Amino acid sequence: MKALKTVTLIFGLSLIFFAAATSASAADRVILVSGSVIDGSIILETETVIVVELSGVGTVRIRREEIAEIRRDLAHVPGTRVNRTRTDEAEAENSTLIRYEDLKPGTQVMLILTGEEHEQWRGTGQRYYCRVDVAGERRMKVLTDPSAGTLGHLWIPRDAVGRIIDVAKVPDYQILFFEGAQTGSWVHIATRDGALVAGMLEGVTNEGQVRLTVPAEESLEQKIVPIDEILSLQAVVKKSGLIEKLGTLESGEPVVLNIWGRSESVTGMFVGTEGENYVVETAEGMVKLYKGLPIVGVECLSSDLRKKFLGLERGVFTTVQTMTDEEQGTLRRSLTGKLTELTLTNLTLDTVGGKQTIDLTQVVSVAKPEEQDLPALTGTLTVEATRQPLNVLPGMKQADAESRLPTTHVGLDVLYSGGVVEKVYCRAPWSGSPFGLQIGGSLSDSLKDSELVFDTQLDAKDQTFTTMLSHSLKGILVTLYVTRDGKILGLEVTSR
Repeated sequence: MKALKTVTLIFGLSLIFFAAATSASAADRVILVSGSVIDGSIILETETVIVVELSGVGTVRIRREEIAEIRRDLAHVPGTRVNRTRTDEAEAENSTLIRYEDLKPGTQVMLILTGEEHEQWRGTGQRYYCRVDVAGERRMKVLTDPSAGTLGHLWIPRDAVGRIIDVAKVPDYQILFFEGAQTGSWVHIATRDGALVAGMLEGVTNEGQVRLTVPAEESLEQKIVPIDEILSLQAVVKKSGLIEKLGTLESGEPVVLNIWGRSESVTGMFVGTEGENYVVETAEGMVKLYKGLPIVGVECLSSDLRKKFLGLERGVFTTVQTMTDEEQGTLRRSLTGKLTELTLTNLTLDTVGGKQTIDLTQVVSVAKPEEQDLPALTGTLTVEATRQPLNVLPGMKQADAESRLPTTHVGLDVLYSGGVVEKVYCRAPWSGSPFGLQIGGSLSDSLKDSELVFDTQLDAKDQTFTTMLSHSLKGILVTLYVTRDGKILGLEVTSR
């Protein structure tokens, strides 16, 4: 292929554009910030520049930041009907653009569809080198691959068409495939031999060789595609915000990566980078993603949640304190277990009572417990390991329990069921201190002397006391009732 002498390629910025010098009418008006006015025909637009064709002069390129206002001729807008004059028709013969209503069956064109604009990425829009078969009121039928027969036909909605280029007037039309793309863009290319190639754009040589980096099983491959073999191309450009977000991911952080063209996201815990790959631990195992892949969305923790949850390790005991407003009152919980999963919305602990999934927005604090506190925190503390155990416990035979009761035990009540202790109640005037919890005493002082940890607290709206639960003892639930000013009213001991 001959050298592309009329083409300027600028990689590393955000455009690759074609400029041709032909005559044009003053159909569009561009008003500059400086106050100058340029009348001509807009033949090309990118996100950074526009190219205006001036009658009898040639073309001029204008940067977007220099433009105050653009007043367009409605005839350039797809779907707009205008009354055509003989002058219009004569000038249209010299334009590289074809109006939709002027399309004729059999015309060979470069079809540029409208692109997509998203928060984290930009799609350049599909481009086709094709033959027009039908140009209807609402859609057009084109043949993109003559070798594919009827399989090469496409129906394209009229409102999806951005521009139509007359390739007979643009000898080096192929470079328009890359308009708006840049080095590092991800491209999907269909070629004349029926191949589909996807990879990261490295550049286009003056000889018309398109250089791509394509991820293989365990490595990266360099691929060359002759530009005159391309039938269609679509490109995705990552925006700076997305690139920055990828760069701030930290090891151990939950992440969701959305990849253009894939229906399923990659969800898991970010491990780090390995060579040219991102590594994510998913439920199925470790996944390596080539950095050049069209990652078009990154979901990660907010800055506030990052401070709280980053650094947690899977399989390690973790204590999570939560607070929620329930219908009956404010509920506070403290759960300890091995962290099994951390996502953008929840974390899961494997506790003695089973797996517990916790909403991150309900978490007040997260900590790694001391090893000596684990028995009480995980519900494996034995009664014998406590300094002041209760003599009568659920599960004891009635005769054995009665023999253990003190002579005077008003306030210490036992409920039997089938000859076995079912519940034990402790309240004033009994003045014992079961498990170090002094009936009638201060809660804060008692907790200093008790091995029990109270993991649940309910401040009920319609009650004058607080209910606290401890699952510290193996097989036993201790329920504590405390006044609003911190005095222990009593406790209840049951099996669990």
